[in-house]
Amino acid sequence: ATEVGQLAPLLGKEDTVQHVLPLLLALLRDENSEVRLNVISGLDSINEVIGVDLLSQSLMPAIAELAQDSKWRVRLAVIHSTPMLARQLGPTFF
Repeated sequence: ATEVGQLAPLLGKEDTVQHVLPLLLALLRDENSEVRLNVISGLDSINEVIGVDLLSQSLMPAIAELAQDSKWRVRLAVIHSTPMLARQLGPTFF
């Protein structure tokens, strides 16, 4: 799961949206908490490639859902990623 996010800068925006983003969305819903945790930890590289608009439309609903995850480590990872997301999405989103 950590390596999938690293593909985004190599593939570019179009290929990332077409191939990587659907995979990340599926991984964010994986039953294994370590997988979900690793995806959240790698959001920086994805965000830099796909941009704010696609991030807010596609990944934010899944991330918001993970804020209520049963595993505390996943919820903590969401909290740690919040400042980066706030910087990227801006005050109008939050």
